[in-house]
Amino acid sequence: QFLERIKPWFGTEKPRTVVCFECAQRQEVSRAATSSQCSKCGTYLDLRDYKIANSYSRDIRTNGHIIVTAKGDLNSTKVSSSSAEIIGSLRGNIYCSDELIVRRVGKISGTLRAHRIIIDKKSRVHAVRSIYAHEIIIEGHLECPHLLVSSGVQILKRGLLRADVEARCFNVDRGGIFEGQLTIGQVQPPKEQDVPLPSPQASMQPSRDAPVDLAPAARNATA
Repeated sequence: QFLERIKPWFGTEKPRTVVCFECAQRQEVSRAATSSQCSKCGTYLDLRDYKIANSYSRDIRTNGHIIVTAKGDLNSTKVSSSSAEIIGSLRGNIYCSDELIVRRVGKISGTLRAHRIIIDKKSRVHAVRSIYAHEIIIEGHLECPHLLVSSGVQILKRGLLRADVEARCFNVDRGGIFEGQLTIGQVQPPKEQDVPLPSPQASMQPSRDAPVDLAPAARNATA
């Protein structure tokens, strides 16, 4: 722990890569920074982590990490982050430019969109709305009306998926279960904004610093 604290003093800490939600520009920033500015379009970039430990309904747009704890209830209309972990209740919409991990038993009434979604092996999830991902790994149980994946779906041993699926590729390990309709083809990658579902007649193409509770607070410095 002592070595971790003194790394920034000697410039040995590697920068991290963040993505602008407006123009998709990638750039490197200090791991100690709590905010920055897009080098291409000038958009303000929030880099803070958020910990949702009770009811929270304000919008979040950060290149940090979001965790919804067991007692947390995220009910925001628009939530965007680099990564997230859902343990508690999600009634809003969330988009992750990187990884979204679901460790929940129960219903999710919000919309999930992420580059990579992982359904933890202890999860038993009933998603009310459609799910969008570039890739999804299912270790636990997932039920949803519609799953759209621009790359691959992988159901691991003891994993279960009940959904109508559109994906570029699909794999079920021995011991995994899939129930639903499957369409193999091109699907558009998930985006931050709402993605309309194709009509039935249409062709099928388509560890971190300690997070803050609710209202974000600065970690150490500002870029």
